[in-house]
Amino acid sequence: MKVMAGFCWVLGFASVGSFSLQAASMNLVGVDAKLVSEAKTIVPGQTFTVALSLKHKDEYHTYWKNPGTVGVATMLNWDLPEGFTAGEVQWQVPERVTMVIYNTHGYAKDTWLLVDITAPKKLPAGSYTFKARAAWMTCAEKNCCNVAFQDLQLKLQAGDKKEWNDEVRSEITAAREKLPKAIKGWEVTASRSGAKITLRVKSEKGLPVDLDDALYFYSALSYVDTTVPQKVSIKDGELSVVFQINELSLEKKIETVEGLLYNPNAWPGSPGQKYMPLEVSLQ
Repeated sequence: MKVMAGFCWVLGFASVGSFSLQAASMNLVGVDAKLVSEAKTIVPGQTFTVALSLKHKDEYHTYWKNPGTVGVATMLNWDLPEGFTAGEVQWQVPERVTMVIYNTHGYAKDTWLLVDITAPKKLPAGSYTFKARAAWMTCAEKNCCNVAFQDLQLKLQAGDKKEWNDEVRSEITAAREKLPKAIKGWEVTASRSGAKITLRVKSEKGLPVDLDDALYFYSALSYVDTTVPQKVSIKDGELSVVFQINELSLEKKIETVEGLLYNPNAWPGSPGQKYMPLEVSLQ
């Protein structure tokens, strides 16, 4: 994370990545957070989904798994009952947000970050407490950025029959619709020349892509410099997106291009799907 002069950061913590802090919560500005579960009563071996719900106040945003050149991604550190395991965070598709004058990747709309939890195969009946220490950064274009920590928890019962929280389950189903979905039928390549990477995308069926200024590649990896505008062009039915490698990564060996390619008009042949997940070797 780059710290730019003139930002009024409110930190007071030792290490975001390791969740090193003394207070249980701090700087809860710009967002309301809570932990919710689709399950009320769970059974042995069951996998169920919980969510970190982030409700943003006007003008504030939080960050995607790769915020870009500035920002801090939201993180969860679990303290689960014995025998339970938690999967990776499932990130909804991001949007472009602005920290002062810097383009970043995040969420200005209310967001649910999903995590699948699996119960052990031997699970005595009773009450179980699931704890998570969450950390996030909230920023607004004309306001200070705040890093927040909060201890969250929820209690679930274990028994011999599944019971669902229908309201939360409905919200989680809606949140799953905002997860990126694979789009087939496209040839994708990536190459590097000096400090620039060019991503090339072409329909296997010759479907045309209209040039649009809002076409944008959300890199899931941190070597892309989001302060430099991307260059988008179309020639002979092939879409090209050129983006800059940041200074800290210029000497690194970059092997993969991974992220989401956004088309505001949706991808031809895939109605309603605006985000194309990509993971391609760099030539």
